[in-house]
Amino acid sequence: MPLRTSRARRARLSLLTAGAASLALLATACGGSGSGGSSSAPKNFDYLSVTENTTVKTALTTMSKGPCKAANDALPLKVETVPQASLDQKLQLLAPPAAAPLRRP
Repeated sequence: MPLRTSRARRARLSLLTAGAASLALLATACGGSGSGGSSSAPKNFDYLSVTENTTVKTALTTMSKGPCKAANDALPLKVETVPQASLDQKLQLLAPPAAAPLRRP
C-alpha cells in the first residue's frame, strides 16, 4: 500500500507541476510584449511537446476543459507533438533569427 501512495503522490505532484507551468505560460502568452511592437495578438495558445511524453498534453487538455475553460475559450489550446529526436530541429525552425544562440567560429 505505501508504494501506491507514493506513486499517487508523485502523479499528483507531476500534474500540479505541469498545471502550474502551463498557467505560467498562459499568463505570459496573454501578457503584453512590452516592446511596443506591432505584432498581432495570438489566436491560439500553442504548446510544443514531445510525442513520447503524454502526461503534459493530457494535463493541459484536462485543465483547458475544466478549471481553465474560460482562459481556453479566450485563447484556445493547440498542442503539437514531435518525436524527441526531431525536437531540436523543430525549435530551431520556430525560433526567430534574433533568438538564435550565438555560434563561435
